[in-house]
Amino acid sequence: MDRIEEDMDKINADMKEAEKNLEGMEKCCGICVCPCN
Repeated sequence: MDRIEEDMDKINADMKEAEKNLEGMEKCCGICVCPCN
């Protein structure tokens, strides 16, 4: 059970990292729009 929670935390962290990168790209060019907003 702990392993599943650890994996979920890792996925969550990866998603946050990806969101940060997407936001940076949006500020950069304004072309990229995140579909989850």
